[in-house]
Amino acid sequence: MLKILVIDRCHFTRTGIEAWLNHSGLFDSSFLVSGLNNLLLAKEHISQWKPHLVIADLYSFFNYSHSFKPAEPLLMACGATPLILLQSGGGQYQADSDPLYQVHAVVSKQATLHELSRNIQDVLLA
Repeated sequence: MLKILVIDRCHFTRTGIEAWLNHSGLFDSSFLVSGLNNLLLAKEHISQWKPHLVIADLYSFFNYSHSFKPAEPLLMACGATPLILLQSGGGQYQADSDPLYQVHAVVSKQATLHELSRNIQDVLLA
């Protein structure tokens, strides 16, 4: 069973991704999904729970700020844990611009579920 942590302020995104992962039939594995809406709790959860994948919409935490400084502790806690960023804001995170953090994919929240599932499969099979 693979552990996936979903971090997003939006309750509907967290519960929707959890339900979709567990009931879509697109994946060969079963998942234990945990959802959080707090960056500090998420940092601690990553350190203790050791998920196989983190899916996060960090943009919802910044209220028009395009700085990733508040997320640095969370990104550092991810370490080698694969991270998929969901893009809900106007700012574009450039994965190549910061080699300290391993962002495996940046996916728009307007992307299809097929595109998101392909990114999840790519990360989990890597």
